[in-house]
Amino acid sequence: MLYIFTLLYVAESMKKPCGHMRIHNRHTPAPKHLRSSSRTFIPFQPIRITMDYSYINGSVNDPLRCTHDGQEIWWLQGYNCSTKDIITEQQQNIIIQTLENVKTYFEHLLSVQRLSSGFYLENYANFTAIPKNKFVENVDMYVTPVLRPFGNESNTIASAGAVQLEESFSRPILS
Repeated sequence: MLYIFTLLYVAESMKKPCGHMRIHNRHTPAPKHLRSSSRTFIPFQPIRITMDYSYINGSVNDPLRCTHDGQEIWWLQGYNCSTKDIITEQQQNIIIQTLENVKTYFEHLLSVQRLSSGFYLENYANFTAIPKNKFVENVDMYVTPVLRPFGNESNTIASAGAVQLEESFSRPILS
């Protein structure tokens, strides 16, 4: 876990712009979930995290993911995919297992005031195609990791953004 935070710190401290803020500034998370009155005591319990790997394992056809050498992808700017941008099945399994380990770690580490009801999922700008009627329950944070090229000129190794926030404390519930 420390390794992940170290990588994120190193990536964040690089002087070259990574383009993350251009993405983030285009999308403002919408507070969607109202918590019951603050006068009501809600106990802290372990966070319930759901990971949706459909954009990693290929069960969703993602037009912004590199699938072959020379493929041209447009998001923010144009990218020509190279062989190093194409994720193998072994790499997919490693990514999923790593994220499962992170999920398990955070589920044991973090306690939250759980959401009292489910919520509808939203898309992060036009970078995902989650159906507008997808409703999730018994979850405090829903995470949809995606694979995107950032180009050879970028120092970005990963980026993240909150799509929906819990209203009382602005805690991300969808990213």
